Amino acid sequence: MNRTQNARYKAYSLALAHLKENEVITKTMPVFEPVYLSAKALLDEIEQTNERKVSKLKGLTESKYQYQEVLAAQALATASVISSYATKINDPGLKEAMNFSQSELLYGPEMELGTKCSIILAKARELAVQLQDYGINQAYLNGFADMAGSYRSSVHKPRNAFAERKQAGMLLNEQLRKLLLIFSDQLDPLMLMFKATHQEFYDQYLIKRMVVDAITRKTRLVGLVTEKATGQVLADVLVTVKGAEEVMAVTTAEDGSYSLKTPVLKKVPVLYQKMGYKPLAIQAPVRKGKATTMNVELESV
Repeated sequence: MNRTQNARYKAYSLALAHLKENEVITKTMPVFEPVYLSAKALLDEIEQTNERKVSKLKGLTESKYQYQEVLAAQALATASVISSYATKINDPGLKEAMNFSQSELLYGPEMELGTKCSIILAKARELAVQLQDYGINQAYLNGFADMAGSYRSSVHKPRNAFAERKQAGMLLNEQLRKLLLIFSDQLDPLMLMFKATHQEFYDQYLIKRMVVDAITRKTRLVGLVTEKATGQVLADVLVTVKGAEEVMAVTTAEDGSYSLKTPVLKKVPVLYQKMGYKPLAIQAPVRKGKATTMNVELESV
């Protein structure tokens, strides 16, 4: 998923998890369950679409790096043999032409490895008779050529997968659009019926329901949340900002970091909440068009 898709997916996931955790409340309205199940089924489809895309690309990438390591090692070994032969016959030009380092072959641009392997392989074939005493025979050269061909194919496969990635991205957008319609046309109106009787339940739904793609915002609050006693970072801390007309919220990442859009006020009220810790309310100064860093510590209960 791209950043926007991920932000939407996370918001819908949090909202549906909130409804599931409070099904004692939602089950008082029989019409609520089929709408929830429709949204949950579509969310599961979105997750499966993304997993298929990620796993396929990951496999192609891992395959490419495996070929790269083996091919670079074989190229270096062959170049070293030719270099030794060049020293024996006192041919500095040939020795210089085979002067490849391990880092150059392994960590250089991926297409350059194929080019350099072609140079080494061509020279090895040219000197095939002279190199037999060094263990370079026809079977060795054929194996080298096959490995170089496999590597070139592995380099091109991820490139050919761009079209498939684009199709998967379009499918994700369509699935997210359908999920948005379920929320906006069905779940949101139903949730309004709980506003008077279960205010906190309704407010928490709105916080989790909101899509906040803070990375793209110019005016935002960023920082790190840690445990006061140990200094350990805290994930899944709910960070809530209340502006004049809207509520914005995110949860901290695995590394304790957070980033979210803020209203442009002299002082913005921010609330940090996590089960097992004392809530922390602060007034954070923000600047228009800039990010304000606010690192905080939470005390355990």
